[in-house]
Amino acid sequence: ITQLETTHVDCVVSEYDIPGCDGIEFLETVREMHPELPFIFYTTVSPEAAASEAIANGATDYLQKGTDPVHAELLATRIENAVAQRRAAQRAQRLEHQCVDLAEETDNILCTFTPDMTDVTFVNSAFEDLYGIPVDRVCEDSLCFLDATHPDDRLHVEQAITRLQDGQPVEIEYRVNEQDEYRRWVHMQGQPIYTDDNEIARIVGFIREITERKEREQQLRQFQQAVESSGRPFYFTDSDGVIEYVNPAFEDTTGYSAEEAIGKTPEILQSGEHDQSFYEELWERLLDDETWHGEVINQRKNGEQFVIDQTIAPVPDETGKITHFVATGNEITERKTKEDKRKQVIDR
Repeated sequence: ITQLETTHVDCVVSEYDIPGCDGIEFLETVREMHPELPFIFYTTVSPEAAASEAIANGATDYLQKGTDPVHAELLATRIENAVAQRRAAQRAQRLEHQCVDLAEETDNILCTFTPDMTDVTFVNSAFEDLYGIPVDRVCEDSLCFLDATHPDDRLHVEQAITRLQDGQPVEIEYRVNEQDEYRRWVHMQGQPIYTDDNEIARIVGFIREITERKEREQQLRQFQQAVESSGRPFYFTDSDGVIEYVNPAFEDTTGYSAEEAIGKTPEILQSGEHDQSFYEELWERLLDDETWHGEVINQRKNGEQFVIDQTIAPVPDETGKITHFVATGNEITERKTKEDKRKQVIDR
């Protein structure tokens, strides 16, 4: 026992009948100190008399001594196997601890379920942060997260769970957490894991919050609605000036449909009324990351000229590199015509 306290031991080999001590008592003492340490009884006592009791009390193995050298070889093999199994278990335990530590470092939810999803075998603490439900509760009720799902999305989630139970992977987005008035959105991925026999061994889940992305999408939708309902022509191009989007007012003003304009450059609108230096100055301002504003005489698809009070601005990415140009304006053809007529009258 003293050696077990001070020396590294990989395996204990013991007689069953020890002078002055009972083998089972010795085993129990070792187990109190080292619950997982391999312990093998190598004894003259017959297995019928003691093996079952030894194993019941935590012995790793039981082997009866004999005079044949094969018994010693068998003992050596049993020791090697027991030590190897323990080391493999320790490695697996260390790996499990590392995985748990890693899972706790992420804000995303990681979870595993039994094949029928009636029990949770693992879930990290991010679950409670996002759903507002204690981890203990989800361990008792694996589907309690449905209680935190927006009522309008609940059927959608329930159908996804059914597909998972049927062995199908799923990927859905829905709203959660009544405490936040269901403003929080999550993206959930679920995947059944199969055995070699094509049976579902477990179901794994990955859930991350996507509230910021959904808010940006909502803002983009609102922006698009505003642009499309605006009476002013609007278009944007890539960094090479190729048109990627036009709004309905652009189509109405220019006569070019979206299908005709997208993929072209704004040169399709040039009327020939401006010289090359006009466009060179315009592009110089834009490429210097400055907004350009001025009056432009353009030409509609039918050849008719029109005047537009145009604003063009560069759109940089987070690194400052220009990726797009956006242009909007207000047609002022009628106003310019009236001004020209007044000027002609005054000149007379």
